[in-house]
This record gives sequence, C-alpha cells and structure tokens, in this order.
Amino acid sequence: MRRGIGLFVTISLGMLIVLEVPPVVRALSRAEIFQVADVSVEGAQHLTRDEVLTAALIPARMSIWDDMEPLAVRLRSHPLIREVRIRRRLPRRLVLEVWEREPVALLPRPTLMPVDREAHLLPISPVGRRMDLPLLQPRRDDGAEGTELTPVQLRELTSELSRLSELDPAVFALVSEVALDSWGDILVHLSQPRVTLRYRAPLVPARLSDGLLVLTDALEREPDRTLVSVDLRFADQVVVRFFDSQGR
Repeated sequence: MRRGIGLFVTISLGMLIVLEVPPVVRALSRAEIFQVADVSVEGAQHLTRDEVLTAALIPARMSIWDDMEPLAVRLRSHPLIREVRIRRRLPRRLVLEVWEREPVALLPRPTLMPVDREAHLLPISPVGRRMDLPLLQPRRDDGAEGTELTPVQLRELTSELSRLSELDPAVFALVSEVALDSWGDILVHLSQPRVTLRYRAPLVPARLSDGLLVLTDALEREPDRTLVSVDLRFADQVVVRFFDSQGR
C-alpha cells in the first residue's frame, strides 16, 4: 500500500514538472528522488554500454529533469553514433537510445578501416569481428599518377554500395571490391561469378534487374566462355564482354 502511495506521489510530482508548474520545477527538479541513479543503453551493436556512457559524460547528481541536449550533443559527436534519443523513466532512470553508423565497406588506410555510407571512418577494429565487407579501392582503376579519390568520389562509392545493399542484399553480399574508373563510372566486382558490373551512378532498380537478367542469360548461353563484365551505362541495352583468346 505504501509503495503504491509513493509511486503515485512520484508520478504526480513528475507531472507537475512536465507541466512546468512554478515553483515546483525549481524546488523538485533538484530533489534527490529525481537524481539519475540508473542508465540503460538501447540500440548499440558495436559500442559497449560503458563506451556510450563515457561518450555521454553524465554529470554527478544530475536530475532526470535537467536539459538533455548537452548529453545528446556529446553522444552525436562520437564517430560511431549517427543519432540519439534520450528518454526519462520515473523516478531516476535514463534510457539512451542510439543509432550507430553502419559500415558498408573497408578502406585501406593503410590498415583496413570500416567506412559508412557517407565515407566516415569508423573506429571499429575488424580484428575478432566477422566483417565480410567489400574493399573500397582508394584509387581510380587506371592507376595513373595522382588519381587518389577525392572525398566526394569516396562518398559516391560508399553511397552506391549502400544503395546496392538496399536494392539487392544478395548481390551486395557477393561484392568483393568497388572502384571508380577514369570516366567516373562505378565498377562493382563480384566474387561469384567473377564479373564486373559497370554503370553510371545512381544505380536504379530497373537497371540492376536488367543487368542481372542479362548476366544469368549470358552464363547459361555461353557456359564455356569467361564472362568479364556487364555494362549498364547505356539506357536501351546491356552490353556483356567475354575474355577472348588474346586476353582482352
């Protein structure tokens, strides 16, 4: 009975603060009953609870009615956290819900660094983790001097990989490497079958579907020939290229 009365009083006081009834806000927002005593973390996949709490830097004797925006700003500044929502649970609990940046590729720098769809370098060690992600080629495929990709070009590649993962996760799982050629075309290298998809960004569902149909048909029609690439750059056709006896 006493517990029920205590809970009722706590909720009632909380409602008065939410409704901003003065001077209740000033008097009770600092009351010990509302000081943060428990913090839970939701949504984290790569970060541990302790890493999230370290990023949040929750002050001692903080009230759950304090302004949460400074905590949110600190959390969003972490390179792995894309967005955060902070919820209050009466009387003394905070819930930190985080949305992490998801890796879509590995970039040699010179060790392999995971990157997200916006080409942010993510502080996730591939060691001890299963990260079967495509390799992001940091140079254009022509290999000419001074062909390091710009930040804009890197973002184009990572954005296209993210788009492909949404359009067809099964095809994305077969991508071994992605590169940019000297014409600005995207080169997506598949591991099985070993073939390259060439196209101009952005890749739209219809073109991907056309390319996969032609790829399947070419493999069935020419089982004894080595298929090299499927070219999706032309609006009204899909061009397939085979390896010939002269190695071209």
